[in-house]
Amino acid sequence: MKQLLQKSALFFSILILIKIPFFLFYEDEPMYRKSQVAREEFNTVFIGSSRTKFDIIPAYFDSLTKEKTKSYNFGVAYGLPPQTFFWCEELMRENPSLKYIFFELSGGLNKSEGYRETWSEFYFADYSRVIKNLNFKGSLVYHDKLVAGFFKPSFSHRENRIDHNIPLEKVFEAKELKAKAVISQQFVRETYRLNLLVENENYHEASINELYWDSITRLIELAESKQIRIYFFIPPRIESENELKMIHPIYKKLDKKYKVSVAHFDEMFYRDETSIDDSHLNHKGAMQFTKYMAEAFNKHSWK
Repeated sequence: MKQLLQKSALFFSILILIKIPFFLFYEDEPMYRKSQVAREEFNTVFIGSSRTKFDIIPAYFDSLTKEKTKSYNFGVAYGLPPQTFFWCEELMRENPSLKYIFFELSGGLNKSEGYRETWSEFYFADYSRVIKNLNFKGSLVYHDKLVAGFFKPSFSHRENRIDHNIPLEKVFEAKELKAKAVISQQFVRETYRLNLLVENENYHEASINELYWDSITRLIELAESKQIRIYFFIPPRIESENELKMIHPIYKKLDKKYKVSVAHFDEMFYRDETSIDDSHLNHKGAMQFTKYMAEAFNKHSWK
């Protein structure tokens, strides 16, 4: 028994020694993106999940706003509340150059399963409960963080090969990873149905989640104290009915001056030729969605 314990201790010591260089030198994706925003003094950021990361092309957006914006895509693979709220607050507190923030409304924990008193407690919750409470593929990032993440950095996510933060001349040269996606028609039809319900006043959604709303309110108050204009949007490809029930009451309650209503329900966003997979747009789809975002920006009252 003693030898087994000694061997186990030696094994874990070796793993920890292997991991130490990564702790010292490896920047995970959010850390890298925060350093980019600070270094380049962008005045506009798009914050959200991989749907934001895939769907918005900053340089093209800036060209359509006639360079009023100098924007950066802070979309992160599997970025969900409460993490996106923390990132947004940090960016506002640390970057005086910021003038505009576009914040993706996305699902996180399922209210029906129960919330912790504070979102920070989520990180210390029982692991099985965390996985149970996540609405969709976001469970993967927490599995990586809580289990494998201690021993290795995450280089495996396919989304890391996509980054729309490129110069404008490269935007028009960009090619897809594959010419045409093979998507689940049933899944994509369902996301189309869910996105159509966003602007439907007759949709009977669940009651608003007060914790989510309080977090939105805190972001708005901080943004106004920093003279930053913050706007909320819903991307194409809503993942599930649970996610819609989470975000629709928030979107509906927001004053119109705090939200950007874009044509995310355009049928073109739910075709093979504008998809990279079931949940994300390809370059062609992102160009069109970015155009819609820029048109909404240009028409809004902040001109």
